[in-house]
Amino acid sequence: MPLFGVSAQSSSEALGFVRFSQDASRSGLAGAGMASGRSVAWASYDNPTAPLYSEMDFNVGAGWQSWAASQSSFYNASASWRVIDRLAICAGFTYGSDKPYDVYSSNGRKNGTFTPTSMLLNLGVAYEVAPFLALGVNVHRASQTLAEKNSYSAFSADVLASGEFAGVKVVAGVESIGTKVKSAGGKEFSLPASAKLALGYEGCSLGILSYGAYLDADYFLSSKAVGVSAGLSVGYSDMACLRAGYHLGTENCIIPSYASVGLGAAVKGIKLDFACLFGGQLSGTLVLNLGYSF
Repeated sequence: MPLFGVSAQSSSEALGFVRFSQDASRSGLAGAGMASGRSVAWASYDNPTAPLYSEMDFNVGAGWQSWAASQSSFYNASASWRVIDRLAICAGFTYGSDKPYDVYSSNGRKNGTFTPTSMLLNLGVAYEVAPFLALGVNVHRASQTLAEKNSYSAFSADVLASGEFAGVKVVAGVESIGTKVKSAGGKEFSLPASAKLALGYEGCSLGILSYGAYLDADYFLSSKAVGVSAGLSVGYSDMACLRAGYHLGTENCIIPSYASVGLGAAVKGIKLDFACLFGGQLSGTLVLNLGYSF
């Protein structure tokens, strides 16, 4: 599990796993869909304003992800609650484990194995300040243990505003703004902070067919890289959904380019979402979520 992210693409940013999408519905859109109001249990990972627009007051989720680039597995739990019409809170937790490696003593004798781990804790709050504008903040604490007595941690925050204009949902702000990480050698590295803009358009036809088109863009402040995700979804009677998307990551982007497909099903408030990523370093990455809304 590399300190600097999913790959060797970016060596200037630390704790890159904080930008992995643990939401299978968004993974099926290749990371697009921040402006969507259809997956709000995972609001603490990026868009804390999403629960304000949910049809349900409570949304909970649990998930698993197999991240192919670093052969890591992540286990997640999340929840959101619209406390009153204009106020919502959210929380989430991620635990990740990497492939174990052998540990040797100074004389070359094997002493056992070590499994690198990572953890992410999120807390968020959002408030609708006007009918056309909501503001939200997520706070994160991320940590990684790469070897015995070799751990890193940092605090970060997302500050976002959202609204809807002429039927287009808009989210804008900054993500992963926070403290720097110092390596064992004393060198400091920035978190993968970015300026964010997300657009989404959702509709319904014939009363049973739903559709959505999404475009998300990040400009990473440290690496100067750009990541752009575009995705489409088609659903039937709120019971089944098909998703597809593509993410373009320029040189040094914390997440490289990939394509994705996803499936979703829902019945009586229970939701099951699955996504598969393919292309380049991320081929074979799988994301699975189970959720409940009430």
